[in-house]
Amino acid sequence: MIDPGNAEAANNLGALLSFDGNIDKAKECFTKAIQAKPTFIDPHFNLSSLKRYGEGDPHLHILESLVLSEQRPRNAEELTRLCFALGKAREDIGSFDAAFAAYQFGNKLHFRSAPVDEQREQSTLKNVVAICDEAFLNCGTCDRNEGPSPIFIVGVPRSGTTLVEQILSSHPR
Repeated sequence: MIDPGNAEAANNLGALLSFDGNIDKAKECFTKAIQAKPTFIDPHFNLSSLKRYGEGDPHLHILESLVLSEQRPRNAEELTRLCFALGKAREDIGSFDAAFAAYQFGNKLHFRSAPVDEQREQSTLKNVVAICDEAFLNCGTCDRNEGPSPIFIVGVPRSGTTLVEQILSSHPR
């Protein structure tokens, strides 16, 4: 790395290494990013998703102190990610009530900053169902024997679409 003190670069490299399956190197990059800028939340969140916490884990203590610190994020999105990282760490050590409290607070922040219009969502889904009927899906405008075709993965948040994408992308063809 050209500039080991660049927290954003270290975090981004860690994300790339993680995506490529090089988890140990990714953890090292996230740790370097945290050391370079302890208040930068992204590497904390990314690291928490890759590791299993044990009792007395130093990173858990860092997360706890960040939440209570005057330097904690003021930005709702960053504070949400910090809460989710803390919840994951607490869950790993079996502190389920405390984990739930962190997740609950993170979810409150998330939904406050990105409210859902349920009427609009239901209307959209009804329109999709009405348009994508059997006749639409069997229109015959595409030749299925023409070679590789794109696969569109469609879903709502937290429904497993990223997991499906990762499983399909790991296939050799």
